[in-house]
Amino acid sequence: GDVYGTPENLGANVNTEANESFPSIQDDNILFFSSNGRQGFGGYDVFKYNTTTTNEKATNLGEPVNSQKDDFAFSYNLQKNVGYFSSNREGNDDIYQANAVCGVDATVVVKDAETGKLLSGASVAQMNSKGVEKGNQVSNEMGEVKFGLPCEEVANFNATRSGYENATTTM
Repeated sequence: GDVYGTPENLGANVNTEANESFPSIQDDNILFFSSNGRQGFGGYDVFKYNTTTTNEKATNLGEPVNSQKDDFAFSYNLQKNVGYFSSNREGNDDIYQANAVCGVDATVVVKDAETGKLLSGASVAQMNSKGVEKGNQVSNEMGEVKFGLPCEEVANFNATRSGYENATTTM
């Protein structure tokens, strides 16, 4: 349209005391932006934020999109599964292409929700979106288990351990 309402600050789940810049939003309501005020790899890093869930903080896209230099202006084409962003990782601002990686490994880390202590010996089940179990592993001494995930499939993980409440997360 030609007329816009009053701009609203997206709050602490997106903004920090430092700088957030270069917003880009996909059709599925995922906002990409760069920040130099959140934990990252160095300089500006690219983050994503689901605008339909207001209780989750923005998450860092990680390597290899982010580097020790400034990484910014990320946009993603859902139909072609390809992203583009700018970075000064080689000394000047250049445009890079990021292809979606299929068949990635997901690392699930099991922790005590109150103390943050890593929990070994927890049983972690991977389920597909229909609730069918795809695998089950026991967390190692670092509280970790790894599962292979196919592209474009939602995975749910359910962790159980004696003496703790069950916990579920989705990737």
